[in-house]
Order: sequence, then C-alpha cells, then structure tokens
Amino acid sequence: SDTWPGLSSFFQPGSEIILADSTDDVVAAVGLPDSEVDAIRRRARERVLDEHTSAQRARELDRLLSDSLPGLGQGLAAGEPLKEAI
Repeated sequence: SDTWPGLSSFFQPGSEIILADSTDDVVAAVGLPDSEVDAIRRRARERVLDEHTSAQRARELDRLLSDSLPGLGQGLAAGEPLKEAI
C-alpha cells in the first residue's frame, strides 16, 4: 500500500501490511519470499476478522451512540428500530 495518515490504526506496517513510498519499495515488496508474504497476509486477515468486521463496527457505533445519546443507544441495543428509539 501507499502510506497515508491513520493507516497504522488499521494495520501494523511491516507486520500486517507492506508499504511502498517509492519504486524501489515496490520492487523490494514484489521480491519478498512467498513465505513472508503469506505470513503478512495471515496476520492482516486475523486483524481484519478481530477488529474490522461489520459486527465489530456495529458494536462500536452502539457504544458511541450510548455515550453520546444514552436513550438512543439503549434503544438500539435493545433491538428497537431507530425511529422508535428516538
């Protein structure tokens, strides 16, 4: 990937994602042994499944709503439709 602000909150550079800032970086990444690429791929997949699923995002949204609007968050957590929770 190219480098961009906040990327490290999704993946750990060098361990879960390969970053390239130059042509030389791309050439080096393409030349990595398959075993190393597979290890990086596995770690990235584990992180995605642990932290970046729709269920995880829904829990995060519910927590944010509960913190910001206690009644709204509780309604959503109870399974009420949004229009009824408001």
